[in-house]
Amino acid sequence: MTFLNALLSFGAAAFTIPLIIHLLNRSKFLTVDWGAMQFLESSLKVNSRRIQWKQLLLLLIRCMIPILLALAMARPFISAWKDTGANSAMSLAIVLDDSLSMQRLGGRAANAEAKSPVRRFDHAITELRTILTQLPSSSEVSIVLAGEPVTMLQDHQPDELLARLEAIQKKPKSAGHLDLVDGVRAGVEWLNQSPHARRQLLLVSDFSAADWEKNERDSAREMSELLKSQEVPIGWNWMELPPITSSVTSKDVSILSLESLPNLIAPSGQANLSATLQNHSKEPAQVPVVLSLAMDEIERQSVQIAPESTSMVRFQWSPARAGDAELTVSLDFEDDSPADNSIVGVLRVREPKKVLLIDGDRRNEAMKSESDFVRLALTPISLLRGEPGDLFTTRVVDSNGWNEAQLKDFSAVVCCNVPQLDPNQRKLLREFVDRGGGLVFCLGDRVQINQWNEWESTQNGGLRIGKLSNRNEWIGKVEQTVTPLFGLSKASLDSLATAQFNHRYELELEDPSGAVGLAFDDGKPWLLATAIGRGRCVWVLSSCDDADSNLTSRPVFVPLIQRLLATCLQMENGWRVMNPGETWRESWPRPTDSSLQNISVNYPDEETEEFKIPAPSNAADAVGNFAMELRLPRSTGIARASLGSEKRSVAVQLSDVDRRRECKRETIPSDELQKMAASADAKTVQDAKQWLGLASDSWRGRELWTWFWIGLLVFFLSEMLLQQSMMPRTRTTSTTSTRSAASPRNDRGAA
Repeated sequence: MTFLNALLSFGAAAFTIPLIIHLLNRSKFLTVDWGAMQFLESSLKVNSRRIQWKQLLLLLIRCMIPILLALAMARPFISAWKDTGANSAMSLAIVLDDSLSMQRLGGRAANAEAKSPVRRFDHAITELRTILTQLPSSSEVSIVLAGEPVTMLQDHQPDELLARLEAIQKKPKSAGHLDLVDGVRAGVEWLNQSPHARRQLLLVSDFSAADWEKNERDSAREMSELLKSQEVPIGWNWMELPPITSSVTSKDVSILSLESLPNLIAPSGQANLSATLQNHSKEPAQVPVVLSLAMDEIERQSVQIAPESTSMVRFQWSPARAGDAELTVSLDFEDDSPADNSIVGVLRVREPKKVLLIDGDRRNEAMKSESDFVRLALTPISLLRGEPGDLFTTRVVDSNGWNEAQLKDFSAVVCCNVPQLDPNQRKLLREFVDRGGGLVFCLGDRVQINQWNEWESTQNGGLRIGKLSNRNEWIGKVEQTVTPLFGLSKASLDSLATAQFNHRYELELEDPSGAVGLAFDDGKPWLLATAIGRGRCVWVLSSCDDADSNLTSRPVFVPLIQRLLATCLQMENGWRVMNPGETWRESWPRPTDSSLQNISVNYPDEETEEFKIPAPSNAADAVGNFAMELRLPRSTGIARASLGSEKRSVAVQLSDVDRRRECKRETIPSDELQKMAASADAKTVQDAKQWLGLASDSWRGRELWTWFWIGLLVFFLSEMLLQQSMMPRTRTTSTTSTRSAASPRNDRGAA
């Protein structure tokens, strides 16, 4: 026997209260012998024995009342008891697979008359609807969407869950692969808080072979041990959805991935999109592939794919204006898996930023000064092809060819091998960065170290972040540090690792806010950045020309310089991609405008929501940043959030790994599934009717709380009757004594 509310069973210790009261009352009586007592002793002995056992019985009943009350509230039950009461309430946790493979067509709905097949997810909802409508009254249900990341629906009443399921069914959504462990744990955690002794956990899935590899099968056995280890036993059943029984067409093609390079471009620039397609059928497929923006078709291609093989289709797209672009690649045909016939890609399109290049060693020969290399890296399309589309526009001046008025027209400044800056120039650049501008120092062979080390430090309103050593010969390589400041791709880092350097400056960092993003292989910094006011400053501690390194001949040079400027200007590094259903965390500056109270969020499924800004916990928190967390929907596209002029956005997409995994077609055969379920101490069912019959006739425990409440009522009545039986004798004895005392006075009066 065990208890549903074990802590309340400790209330049984309250039986000591009437016992203590009884012992304390015994000490209040004092025995006084008097002369006539000897004539009453014989009758008193007989009466005292009868009164004594009644008092002991009354004490026992009073001690049992708190014991029974505590046990009744603790809700005891016997686990080894066959529960055949189909009408007794239960708690049911449904772990529902909502991964992409559940969107495939397979089997027909249990009560559908249409001949066309339905989605597996729709079939699962039909079965769950039958279960929810036939559960015993007062039952509670929880539905766990077990596609990664796991999400639990907040409603727990069958009627409320039916409405939620119907809403989900109208807008097909999917998450990552089946997360069995987290899904079962979430269900067990909820069941442990449930008010019913009958507890069931039902797994509903298509049992895709990709979701049930060796690690997942081992996890199923671990989950079985978890269920058996619970204080209250939990039933563990699996519902197998029907296999693919019909086909719309002999073709079966899916889109595995979509890649865009770059994903941060300017208007009139060119983005290259590559989509990987897989033919799952045993016949060759001629597939129309369409690239579209919103509802407008941009390009269409026809691709021939060999049987059971993959192929790649490439598109080029040039945006006409700035904004966030949501591109869709889709297959223009029907098969048994319509959900994986389209994929969404997102690109950021931004207006070009103006950059001022200050060249301290400007020469007439082409490609002889640092500004030539930097200009080529920032504007490769316009210089090499004479076409628009670069993320930056540049203007080159010498060390004294700029002034305060010119700075207002630029977003960033690059000092290329500038020997020295006078105090007024340093002041102008510091104010420029404070206002949010970007500043890059590329140190060449003309830099006057002694004068640079005399600059004002960043803490004192200047630009110096540390002391520079003399320019020395040094042969070595560079590598990324633990602080990935510049967001370089793996290909760029691999290319950068092969570059050979010949000279460098060494920096002794003084500014605590400075962070090293790339370092020489002996640990000395090469690229580092620091925040100054609202802007950023980047230092490059070796030159860009051939006299210092062969970095200019490497493909990494163009993306490296562009990322340096993007880091200074705090431009987005393409899209931050998140899985559907994942928790979106963003940091926001606390608004100074008191009218701004809410963060507005637009989800990919066109739903909107308002989130109230949390109140500051202290005075320091009132002026700092605050963090907000929200759960993304299980749909793909762009999620946008805004707080006044502050904007945030993320791309919600299924990861390539999950998508490739979910696009596999194999499911576990029924006989193998039976063996797998048996190894996990689970039973398989085919439909809702079979599960309802199995759940209503199972050895899952019987609550005894009813008997304890009945026993408590019996003891209450017994205590009242016993107390009443003792009270009349007390009144009779008192009346007799009064009459005996009055008789002598009457006799004397008569005499």
